[in-house]
Amino acid sequence: MNLLETRTLCELPTLQNALDDLHLWTQRNYMLLNGGKCLTMHVTFARNPPQPPPLRIDDTDLAVVPSLKVLGLTIQSDLHWDKQVNNMVAKSGRKLFLLKRLKKFNLPQCDLVAIYIGYIRPILEYAVPVWSSGLTKRQSDQLKRLQKRACRTIMGNSYTGYQHALEHLGLSTLATRREHLCLKFA
Repeated sequence: MNLLETRTLCELPTLQNALDDLHLWTQRNYMLLNGGKCLTMHVTFARNPPQPPPLRIDDTDLAVVPSLKVLGLTIQSDLHWDKQVNNMVAKSGRKLFLLKRLKKFNLPQCDLVAIYIGYIRPILEYAVPVWSSGLTKRQSDQLKRLQKRACRTIMGNSYTGYQHALEHLGLSTLATRREHLCLKFA
């Protein structure tokens, strides 16, 4: 469960009241909240933000973290996407190894493309409407390098360049895909 509070710096925080109400509700319904497993993350764009009061559940201070994972998406308190992109790059890089192994079994290119589209590319496009507008050029290039590696692996010695590989394999750039997925989502 996620609780969110939006307020200006001069307003008093009310999130502790919501936590207390939630704790009471869980007790009345014979459930327990484990304060040791609950986290808090503060997002602010102020240059010198005041220290927010600690949040507590049942006399346990909630740990303040700079980033957290929600439904497989890593959100940072500065709302940058470095950790999310690094996680995607690492995970898809490990799966590219499978593509290399399958290439050695002389699978047809169309099968290798299908494996890339169904097994690797979804990692690079997970929750794209949430994070794509916040990508930096460097992060976009990191993701693009992965698709280039996949194209190079699939095409082997016939790889001459990224654009040629995309046309030959019937793929579009990840940037184009991100734009399309965001428009489709909206």
